[in-house]
Amino acid sequence: MPRKWLIPFQVTVTLVKKIKWCLFLKQLLINTLPNQPVIRR
Repeated sequence: MPRKWLIPFQVTVTLVKKIKWCLFLKQLLINTLPNQPVIRR
C-alpha cells in the first residue's frame, strides 16, 4: 500500500469503528429502555 494512502485508510477505519460502536450503543440503549413498545423480548 502506498504511503499516501496509509493515513486516509487509518482515518476511514477509525471512523467505521466509531460508527459501529455508536450504532451498538444506540441498539443497546433501545433494548434496555422498558418504555419501548416496539421492542419485543
